Amino acid sequence: MKKSTLGLLLSTALLTSAIFPTNASAGEMSKSLNIFKTANDAVPLGSSLADNTSTTAQMSKAEKKRAIEQMGKNQGNVWVWSKENVVKDQERGPNGGPGQFNGGSVVLGGRASYDPPADWYYLGYKRDGMTDEQAKELFDSQRGKYLDRMDPWGVVMEMQDNKAKNAWFDVRNMQAFVLRENETTWENLINDPVAVDWIDYFEGNMYGWIKPAKREKVYGFGTSVKMQPKEDKVAHWGSKQILSVPSPESIRAVLISVEARISEKSDPNAKLGIQVGADWKFSDESPAEHPLWYPGAGLSGVQRLTKDWARYYFVSVEGIQDAMPERAISVEKFYSTVVPLADISTDDNTTTVAVSKDELKSALDNKEKNIALATSVAKFELDKKAFEPLSKKGDVTLSLTPANKLNKLVQKAVGSRPVYDIILKADNKKVTTLKGNLKISLVYKKDSKENANGLYVAYVNNNGKIVRVKGSSYNNKTGRITFTTKSLKRFAVMYEALKKAK
Repeated sequence: MKKSTLGLLLSTALLTSAIFPTNASAGEMSKSLNIFKTANDAVPLGSSLADNTSTTAQMSKAEKKRAIEQMGKNQGNVWVWSKENVVKDQERGPNGGPGQFNGGSVVLGGRASYDPPADWYYLGYKRDGMTDEQAKELFDSQRGKYLDRMDPWGVVMEMQDNKAKNAWFDVRNMQAFVLRENETTWENLINDPVAVDWIDYFEGNMYGWIKPAKREKVYGFGTSVKMQPKEDKVAHWGSKQILSVPSPESIRAVLISVEARISEKSDPNAKLGIQVGADWKFSDESPAEHPLWYPGAGLSGVQRLTKDWARYYFVSVEGIQDAMPERAISVEKFYSTVVPLADISTDDNTTTVAVSKDELKSALDNKEKNIALATSVAKFELDKKAFEPLSKKGDVTLSLTPANKLNKLVQKAVGSRPVYDIILKADNKKVTTLKGNLKISLVYKKDSKENANGLYVAYVNNNGKIVRVKGSSYNNKTGRITFTTKSLKRFAVMYEALKKAK
């Protein structure tokens, strides 16, 4: 898929007809597309991508209610849409204005046909040298044609009450579902654990592309993205897409979900909001029959992110701004259907994470300096000297398991603090020594009687004795204890009470 310099199918057209004036022009955008050719490619049978689509797991009524509520009004004012954001070319927003600036909206919704709700969408076909009449003629010739490509997307924005200079957000597990005519169970088309295929900074109107966003991909975790507070910028992304949706004419409704939170990297007072949506597009990229931007399926209202993982949704139900009956299903219908998506768990005990040989090779090709992986209780960062040799061996797994059978000396020294066996395998063969560095950050809830400066990490040597790891330290802000090693051993969180000054 080639990159476009013509505002490649801007997701910004997901807004309603009240957003863009009739003289709107396409912005510029550059992104790398990761596309599933068919729905079967999106969720390979027996793969980890299909874990959330078990026949026994389904969305609860309470979670469906949350999804509907998220289609309502925005939860507060967005900074880039406020009067504080002074730009010369045009007004941003305003907060509380029509369309996106007010709340959730259903535009094309579950009707995957090119029938924009306003005539000014003909401008999407107006190319250089074309008259309005020529553009309208081409626009009218495409009306009613079915769109067979789906692009889920999200956007995170700084809220007006944000005071943090350093603000990051985390996203993972972006999924897309459709409900077909006469069916009661939703079909999972897309499941992207990393959630982000491309992500860029856009101007506050979500129309002008600025540059690629700063992000960190973490295997087994998702993607962390840095915001640009008090600048006319939002972070807009798309997940993996599906190029060929089978029988789009049979689709009645769309549901998009993504898990997100304010990152632990952020300052404590970070205030961010998220919107979720999707675009229906033509898979045929013939320039003559392809609009420069699309109306979109719709979008959710702005939802405030918290520091805890939570799901955020777009769903095409009636009773929402701009929703027409033929493009949405009733709330009652939504409640009666089965969404094969278990409610998000607050008890994540993941202990193993994997990265494939191809992903390692891709990191080398992209000249990445390190590879990051994470479980529920630890984050691992392999520098290039460490992961380059591993990439030649095969798929890599890292696991962290609570240790048992401690000798009395170690047990007495450790007390109730955690002890872990950290095991790395390449091509299913155990690796005990690395050529480069492995940085490990362990989640640890400090006891009220413990001084952060007294916490450190130690390893248990071959003789069963405890040896302190130089440079290990605890960070009160993140609640993690961090250290660096080249050897995979048994590690323990230790504490040494600080001596009182005389």
